[in-house]
Amino acid sequence: MSIPSIEGQGGVVRWVEAEDGTRLRTASLPATGPGEGRLLFLTGFSEFIEKHLETIGDFQKRGFGVWTMDWRGQGLSDRPLDNPDKGHILDFDRFLADLDIVLAETVPREPVTLVGHSMGGHLALRLAHDRPARIARAVLVAPMIDLVLPPFTHGIAHLAAIGLSFFGLDDHYVPGGQDYGAWREQFEGNILTSDRDRFMATAEQVRANRALGIGGPTYGWVRAAFRSIGEIKSYGYVENVLAPTLIVGAGRDALVDTEASRALMRRLPHGRFVLIEDALHEILKERDDLRNRFWRAFDAFVAETGEEDGNEAQG
Repeated sequence: MSIPSIEGQGGVVRWVEAEDGTRLRTASLPATGPGEGRLLFLTGFSEFIEKHLETIGDFQKRGFGVWTMDWRGQGLSDRPLDNPDKGHILDFDRFLADLDIVLAETVPREPVTLVGHSMGGHLALRLAHDRPARIARAVLVAPMIDLVLPPFTHGIAHLAAIGLSFFGLDDHYVPGGQDYGAWREQFEGNILTSDRDRFMATAEQVRANRALGIGGPTYGWVRAAFRSIGEIKSYGYVENVLAPTLIVGAGRDALVDTEASRALMRRLPHGRFVLIEDALHEILKERDDLRNRFWRAFDAFVAETGEEDGNEAQG
């Protein structure tokens, strides 16, 4: 199997230093089709740039130059703990501060089309709220508006994360969490995608470079996620997101709450929602027939919200 590379798609890697000295890996990839669009792509929890090079290539063919990054704590960006497999953060505001630096140092000043998957979709919504002048339109793919948890356990899980973090356990795995291993590479029974080839391609990328792999989240990450979820769901927050926003939900998502995304869309001034009924969480890594439904929705949204270069997006 040929493993794609950033350089193989004409991209350039650049390292950016955060305020606390953390090194962040970023990449820019040029458009390969007609157009002069600018697109910022934000990955999800545990992901890395290479995982989405197929999708980035599809954006390139549509005339978009693409900018993307590895979040701190994953991919090849610096990781905060002695055990690099732990997905850890204490405050999602740190992600946003990193993103501000990446925007300032690597991304053109003109408004961009913003696309985020899962945790990246959550952070994309927060960026659209905080930096409206930088965003022409936003596409949130299975965004982490809320987490899927068993009935009556949402509040308990939140309180447990707060309490255990208070007792100094914020850098410990949540129950069931463990280092990267064979469990990450088992297609049967996975809740991410029904496309075996795309699932195994991600596993092959990590086998080729083990440093890309990550295990489960820590209590600190979960506490930070709940706090940030509470912020975006608070009254008046998304009502101030003025960019046209498309939310694409997965009908069989077992990780994030699709109905929470639909409910949030109704509060957006310029929101719309598309459901891909048979898709699991990773819509962009799904079977071609499901992925093609995403691309039809994306292309229609771009056409409806302004010119492809993102300079004339309208609500």
